[in-house]
Amino acid sequence: MDATPFAQVVTPSFRRTATKSSDAHDIILVPDMLASRHRDILCTAEPLPRNGKRLALRFADDGSVSYEEISRADVLKLVQANANDMSLQRHQYLSITSVYWLPIPGSDPRRRSKSLGLPIFGTSDVASIHVRDMRKLDSTFSISNEPSFVVRKQAILINTDPLRSVVLRNCCYVFLPDGADGLISTLKQHFKEPIFGNDPKSMPFEFRALEAILATMVRMLTADCDRVIPIAQTAMDKISQSQVRTKELERLRTLKNVLNELKSQVNGLHRILIETLEDEYTLHYLYLTKMMDTPCYLPDGSWSYDSEYAEALLETYLQEMYNQRARIELTMNNIENTESIVMMQLDATRNSLLSVDLSLTSFTTFINVLQEVDGLFFILLGILAVFPFVAYICFKLYFLKRGIVLLG
Repeated sequence: MDATPFAQVVTPSFRRTATKSSDAHDIILVPDMLASRHRDILCTAEPLPRNGKRLALRFADDGSVSYEEISRADVLKLVQANANDMSLQRHQYLSITSVYWLPIPGSDPRRRSKSLGLPIFGTSDVASIHVRDMRKLDSTFSISNEPSFVVRKQAILINTDPLRSVVLRNCCYVFLPDGADGLISTLKQHFKEPIFGNDPKSMPFEFRALEAILATMVRMLTADCDRVIPIAQTAMDKISQSQVRTKELERLRTLKNVLNELKSQVNGLHRILIETLEDEYTLHYLYLTKMMDTPCYLPDGSWSYDSEYAEALLETYLQEMYNQRARIELTMNNIENTESIVMMQLDATRNSLLSVDLSLTSFTTFINVLQEVDGLFFILLGILAVFPFVAYICFKLYFLKRGIVLLG
């Protein structure tokens, strides 16, 4: 795949860094350029809190979409009201049944009662929503951007940065990040896609919302991979086919940083999907509508409904995360191999330079030795030439003191 279109097109979420070279491939990417960041984009809607409220996108079960300013406290009250409606409706359900089951809080609903010999009926042992759960939906209070998937009574809280959502059985609130124009259009598109069949109401709304959110996240991460990986491949090919330069190595390291951050995002979404699929209770508690209408457990202690659709839905996007993670890991392995080859070439070049330096040093040392020998030779030659005259004068003076006069 040719990476030139990705390098030449300037998008708001993946801008070009100024470079002196006119080559279209000489573009340095940074992690902030990932589409999932949305930190350098201006948004027409105001996402900042006003009077404790934040702008959110509300998707209703009838297909309508609207903007709404809502606070975390309002969402908490809304979820608690839905949970209370569930408890009231469940009480009415129990009052008209011919057999009364005894719920025991905190016990395993599939365990049989020793005193009555009857299975204990559990309406729902899922935890109720708390204020600390709502804090995860606010980027101000979130400690990290680690994705989370929390199921509470009549609510599903999804934190997959930059999307933070609350899914109810009849509506869905998506808190908007800064510069979320592209995400809004993608969300609306997935909510309106005919993947739910001709009649959208044939599927519970919570699964329509869950699928739309997961599809948006997967599409965003896939777009990032499709944008970064070809540029990384082009950079590696350019290094392997030409002489190694410092600028190209620096670009390769920057691309590696981008891929590392993209890998962490993919691994985070992959992790929460795995954890949800491995938890049988969480899979069943995703059925908010069924939990509202029917009991969770049958008299024999088994579930009253199957979680097959929830498993199939999550496994679909889990497979996509497997594919993207494999692409990223393969590209990173290629980058590491390219770096190893480049380091081997640099080591060979360094060894050649050391050999040249050793040869020049040896030659210089030999010249210096010859100069020292020549200097010593000329000194000795001068001494030998002057020695007879000095010896004659010394002897003459000595004999004069003795009263002997030498001839000449």
